[in-house]
Amino acid sequence: MRENETKQVDGQDRRRWFSDEDHDLIVWETESGDISAFQVCYRIGGEERAITWNEKEGVGFAKVDAGDQTAEKNRTPVLIPTQEKPSNDALSRFRSVSSGIHSGLRKFILEKISSL
Repeated sequence: MRENETKQVDGQDRRRWFSDEDHDLIVWETESGDISAFQVCYRIGGEERAITWNEKEGVGFAKVDAGDQTAEKNRTPVLIPTQEKPSNDALSRFRSVSSGIHSGLRKFILEKISSL
């Protein structure tokens, strides 16, 4: 995964975005550098899914509805909550592709998603 430039929004936690061909990782960090939230999006079997964690609500799972994309409209993707946890294969693939990100950040995320 490589880190991409990300637009920052005044008054919100700092956002960081990492990606590869099949994964997106968005991390929100406080001014002191603590992780306040993260979202791992991944593609498996032609479907996009998301694992979301934040301090207040903990871990949640979702399917990503990309919306209908036509020449006239390009709708914003929407997360559809689900109770379906990620497969062991999906978690293993994330462990593998995330090996290049900062070790403290990676450890934090892996601790949260490994407890699923």
